Formats: sequence, structure tokens, C-alpha cells
Amino acid sequence: MSLRAALGPAIDRAGAFLEAEGAAGFPEAHHRMRFPRWAGIVGGSVEHVAEVFAPAVIADLLVDAADLCEGAAAARWRAVARRQADRVARARLTDRPGGWSYFPDLPELPPDLDSLGAAIRLFARAAPEHLPLIEDPIRIALAGAEPSGLPRTWIIAPDAPPKARKRMRRGVRWHWGDTVDPEVCARFFLGLHAMDAVRFAPEIARGAAAIAAAQAPGGLWPATWYAGPVYGTALCAELMVATGHIRAAEAGRAALAKAVHPAGGWGMWEAVPLDTAIALALLADSLPPEAVARAVELLLSYQNPDGSWPGTQWIQMEVGRALGRVRRRITWQSDTVTTAFALRALLAVARRIDPDMTIEKAETA
Repeated sequence: MSLRAALGPAIDRAGAFLEAEGAAGFPEAHHRMRFPRWAGIVGGSVEHVAEVFAPAVIADLLVDAADLCEGAAAARWRAVARRQADRVARARLTDRPGGWSYFPDLPELPPDLDSLGAAIRLFARAAPEHLPLIEDPIRIALAGAEPSGLPRTWIIAPDAPPKARKRMRRGVRWHWGDTVDPEVCARFFLGLHAMDAVRFAPEIARGAAAIAAAQAPGGLWPATWYAGPVYGTALCAELMVATGHIRAAEAGRAALAKAVHPAGGWGMWEAVPLDTAIALALLADSLPPEAVARAVELLLSYQNPDGSWPGTQWIQMEVGRALGRVRRRITWQSDTVTTAFALRALLAVARRIDPDMTIEKAETA
């Protein structure tokens, strides 16, 4: 079977899987985690559930997928993204300013810039009527930015309730770390760019310049909250393209292209579906055809009969980092997250093969 002929059925199964999951709010992508009471966390020994961030990222990827094709499938994917945007809007915090917290019921965990960036981008692209919800969080985040123009990851508003502010500051000091993280800032500024690139032009320009300066000599960007360098580099490179930092973007793309495994995919120690999908989407237009074919073949070999892909490490938390000594690294993965990235990657390849590609054309190729 040719590469083009293989893409259509794989895309169709992946899209159907994501539509079914999206109807229920992407429950498989809800991150569940317990926090130990002995660590001084008030919410310890209770399971906390993150229901906003990963589903928001998945919904945004479905908008990307819809932008890469035409027809009924694209309309259905936009509808799924719109419904998820409504869920995100309803989840905005009401007990403290700042927008959204990854684990909203964990008192020590403040609202965060990554969740805010995901909400901004999703609202701007799928449900602009919800944009008023993010005006105040954006103001707070930008007001607390470093001189470089980069906001800190944790959003603790000066006018938050005193008890809540004390708990959040304690959590940042002892558990989460008070840092500025390039990959988190990249998502935030991509969100502002999607919302209103003219209105936020000065803030986006300063932030993008600072992120360009944070690029490692080899071309990759460090990532605090994501496993490995692939996703952080992809986010930062996307911002570089959007803001005209072409040399930095090309250096990032070149570094990822060199990091490919002999099997044809990407990953920290071996080629894995998630990193392969992320890198392939970024590099689909620039890799040699034979390299694209190897990566697609590898990715398709991992697809499950139900249309999904097995999850591989995505989010990470380094325990002890806030105190300067990492004791262990906790990671989280999701089949639905990996599938959304894989769908976007396969559609990017299909678009390279045929700029007028539709799902219907791919299926009959």
C-alpha cells in the first residue's frame, strides 16, 4: 500500500476515536494524581483530577486538524473543539483570580500560565465569545512579568484572598518552584497572537525575543514541564515562526531533524509515537520524502485497532526541584493526547503530498 493510500484510513479511524472521546469531554485525558499529606499539602491523600488542560490542548489540535483538510470531517472536529471550549469556560476558577489551575481543588497549586495559554488559544480559535473570561488573567500574568518580558509560570494575584495567597506561595516555594519556563511562555504568547496579534504586539515581541535568547546552542529549547526536548522545542519554534524569528525557528527544526532515531522516529531513548507525531508535524514540509515515509510508517505501526495511539510520556514533574535537589521524576501520558498529535501529523503529511487533500480524497486514493 502506498503512503498516500495508507493515510486516509488511519486518519479516519483517529478522527472517529477523538470525536467519540470528545463527546464525553475526553475522560481518558483527565490526569488523576494523589498528593501526600506528609509533604505538608492540605489536599494530600486525596485524588485530584485535571480536567481542563489536556482536553483544551486536544481540542486545539483538532482545530489544527480541521485547518489542514476540508469537508464534513473538518466541520465535526471544529464542533468537538467548540464543545470543549465551553467546558473550559465553565471551569474557570471562581475562588481566586488567575484563570485556571491544573488541579483546581489543590489549595497549594496556583493558577498557571500554561493552562491560561491553552484557554486563550482555544477560545480565540473555536469560541471567541469566551474571550472576556481571560482578560483579567492576562492582565495579572503580564503585570507580574520579568524585566525580560516573560511571565512566571504561577499566577498569584496580589488581590487573591490572603489565606489562599499564603497557601499558594507556600506550595510554589516548597513544591512547584518559582520559575520562568520558555515552553510555557511560548504557549501563552501563541495564545495572545491568536487572540489579537496587533493589540498585544509589544508584549508578544518582547516575549518572543526572550524565548529566542533562551534557545540552547544546539538549537533545542529546554522544557521544565514536558518530558524530553521535542514538545518544548516545537512550541517555541511555532512562536518563532509566528513572530518572524526565522533563524531561531530553523535552528530548532534542524536540531530536531538531527535527533531522529534510526527507526525513523523521535523520542528520548527510542522512537515513540508522541514525540514522532510532534516532530513530524513540525518537519513535514522540510524533511526528505524518504524520511517522511519512514516516520509515517513507524507512526502507523503503533496505531491501535480503535484508531488511537498508545500514550507516551508527555507531562513531567520533577519532585524536589523547588528545593534544588530532584529526587525523582513523575510523568503522565494519555492515549487521547498522543492520538490528537498523531492525527495532526498525518494530516500535515497528507497536505504535503496533495495541497488540496481532503479526508474523502485520501480514503479513496
